[in-house]
Amino acid sequence: RRRFDRVVEFTPATPVPLKNDYLTPATLGRDRLAAAVGAAALYPGRNVLVVDFGT
Repeated sequence: RRRFDRVVEFTPATPVPLKNDYLTPATLGRDRLAAAVGAAALYPGRNVLVVDFGT
């Protein structure tokens, strides 16, 4: 918490700068959504593969 000045919570209703073609968006894990948003922010306009092993 010392590094960040805000907390962001991702839900299926959170607007994100990605197209979500997940068959059931409400069941997409928040960690996976956050990882995809982070990858898109770090590498804009590029193809990125995010590997998420979950909890």
